[in-house]
Amino acid sequence: MNKTKILFFLPHLKAGGAERVVSFIFKRLNRSVFDSKLVVIGYKKDNHYSVPYKSVIYLNKPRLRNAFFAIIKTIIAEKPSLVFSSIGHINIYFGFLKFFFPKIKFIARQASVYSEMSTYVDKRQLPFSLLKKCYHKLDALIYQSKDMKNDFEKTFKLPSKNGFLIHNPISLATDKIKSSALNFQTPVIFIMVGSLVVNKGHERVLELFEKVNFDFVLEIIGDGPLKNELKEKLINSKIKDKVIFKGLQKDMEAFYTSANFLIQG
Repeated sequence: MNKTKILFFLPHLKAGGAERVVSFIFKRLNRSVFDSKLVVIGYKKDNHYSVPYKSVIYLNKPRLRNAFFAIIKTIIAEKPSLVFSSIGHINIYFGFLKFFFPKIKFIARQASVYSEMSTYVDKRQLPFSLLKKCYHKLDALIYQSKDMKNDFEKTFKLPSKNGFLIHNPISLATDKIKSSALNFQTPVIFIMVGSLVVNKGHERVLELFEKVNFDFVLEIIGDGPLKNELKEKLINSKIKDKVIFKGLQKDMEAFYTSANFLIQG
């Protein structure tokens, strides 16, 4: 039986939602049906997620623009039937590459509601007409939510038949996570998981917890450029002793097990 060859592309394997989802799918893909490899633009030393190392290609480039020719050479050498990407700027790049590899199917996982995310991004964007052409060249797009799918298809006038709604996988061993939300304790433990960046809504969550009138602890898991700003915001706050910054964590199972509620910002 001929296997379908897939190349998964990620900028790196640092802690992050796209990295978690793609590495999870990559590790669990049926190897008797698929011949899959993961291409990481960055470096092995940055890995937060473990992957079968023999099936990983590291391009050892600091960013996407430095990897232009390395990516093309890898696609030519590996001859995949499918290419799967999962970060906005890489998705756009592969929409462009579709012009040069018309026989390869390019699939992109979109990770945001475009019209909302564009209000947070300070970097200079490509002309909208070029973005639209690149997205239209992709063979399929995967979305995590209905509003994400609707927003993207409306914004870029994409055909609905090329978009697929697939929710993010639960990558933890669910049988080990008890229903702790029903076993209330004092204080009630909340956790918030994600990069410390504007669009994750940490500042808004902290403002809301200022209004809470029962005993609680909020554990913030993750790292990012807003860390110092968020800590400074808490210096004169009445909840400063109730918010704990835990940084990056690998054993997330333990945090989910011990918490009562997960907060999404």
